Amino acid sequence: MPLPNPKELGKGTGLGLSMVQGLLIRSGGHITVESRPGRGSSFQLLFPLASPEESPNKSLPELKEPHRGAGQLVAVVDDEPAVTRYLSELLQGQGYRVQQFNSPADLLAVFESNGEEFALVITDQTMPGIDGTELAVSLHQTTPELPVILCTGYASGTDAADVQKAGIRYHFTKPVDPHAFLQTIAEALRTGNA
Repeated sequence: MPLPNPKELGKGTGLGLSMVQGLLIRSGGHITVESRPGRGSSFQLLFPLASPEESPNKSLPELKEPHRGAGQLVAVVDDEPAVTRYLSELLQGQGYRVQQFNSPADLLAVFESNGEEFALVITDQTMPGIDGTELAVSLHQTTPELPVILCTGYASGTDAADVQKAGIRYHFTKPVDPHAFLQTIAEALRTGNA
């Protein structure tokens, strides 16, 4: 059976991507896009994890609306640009200001002169050069009260004692649940690193 001819340029309805985005948002997911002229576009669809024991007929608990930010500056550090974009969009949508870093060294360079401007740091654990726990230790040498949230894709590869020793009180395994993540950010900003 021959494949159908592709649509001519400008002949589509243009609804496909908006429908995908709508479905993702309603399910608690997110979409990131990277586009380069002449090279095409790359779409990354991020779906929330489904718990295997959840019953489809079970009623969902009422979720309290996450506390909105008041313009606090948050640093997001991850060597994967799609992750920093996703987290930045999530936080900006809740009223936070965000500065993205794809290298811990870049964040440390900014902290040398402007570290006091940041209210919170969200960092990946596994990155080239310096990992998230080492980054937290470096940041806490000059700003011990700074809250740091650690995110990792490898729960089994992170030692809880090392995380605690680094002064990290909050730890997430990727992909993060946006609602729980926003609630934790609000708590971290409220309590600091005490």
